[in-house]
This record gives sequence, C-alpha cells and structure tokens, in this order.
Amino acid sequence: AASHDLKSPLRRIASICRFLQEDEGEQLSTTGREYLSTLTQTTQQMDQLIEDLLAYAQTGHSCLDWERIALQACVERALSTLSMHIDEKGATLSQDTLPEVWGDATLLCQVYQNLIGNALQYTSDAPPCIQITYEQQGDQEIFGVKDHGIGISPQYSESIFAAFKRLHHQRE
Repeated sequence: AASHDLKSPLRRIASICRFLQEDEGEQLSTTGREYLSTLTQTTQQMDQLIEDLLAYAQTGHSCLDWERIALQACVERALSTLSMHIDEKGATLSQDTLPEVWGDATLLCQVYQNLIGNALQYTSDAPPCIQITYEQQGDQEIFGVKDHGIGISPQYSESIFAAFKRLHHQRE
C-alpha cells in the first residue's frame, strides 16, 4: 500500500512530463528541455528507489542479491542521481580507484548515495570537498567517504546505517 501511495504522485509527474514533451517539446528552450529530461530521469530514479525499498522490506537481509560488481558503477550511479545537488553546491569530488567487490549492487549504490548526499547536505556555506576513498591494508579493504562537514560523533557509529535514522536536524 505504501509503495502504491508513493508511486501515485510519481506516475502523475511522469504523465505530465510526457504530455509536456509531446505538446510543447519543440517549443521549449534548450534549458527547458534539459530540465524536463532531468525531471523525467529523477522520477524514474525515485520509482526505482521505491521498488528497491519495497523489495528490501519484503525480503529483509536474508535475500540479498550477492554478485560481483564494479563498485565504480555504484558510485557513478550515486553521482548521477545527485548531479544537480552537486552542481548547486559547487562541490568538488575526488576518488580513488575502486575495486570490484561481492555485494548487493542496489544497497551499495544506496550507501554511496546516502553518504555523498549527507556530505552535500550537512556542510557549511563553503563548497563541499568530498573524497571517495579506498585502501588496502594487508588483508583488509577500507572504503570511505570523507568530507569537511559537521561529522558523526563516535557514539553514533553503530546506528548511522539504521533505516530512517537521522542524527542531525536539517538546520544543523
């Protein structure tokens, strides 16, 4: 029911985008067409997120889709989703070369999207500087997203990945 309720406004937005493209597409400015394209892509991404959340809620952790994935593709998907926010904030990004890993692509993409999104959101007025890191230390692989934001107190390190958990208010 929640999935249906969340998707209903998305279907309406997608329909309006289609009608606008069909009826006014050739009359739109280049910028207008770019906005319409971005709106259409964002609607599709939101629809996929709702599907992913529904699948996660239905299956829990026991049915993860483990496969060998290029972690770089997950980061690129996250960056694509956040591209407008990155541009608006004037963020600079750097990243290490990322390996292939075993994992669930949907969940790993979501982790990177959330971490990068938080780095964009919880920052000072200065443009964010975000580093996507990877290093191998012996038999350990260490993955990270570093920024100069407000940070996370060590006491919350275990709870930051809980579903729907927020440590800071928007104004912080």
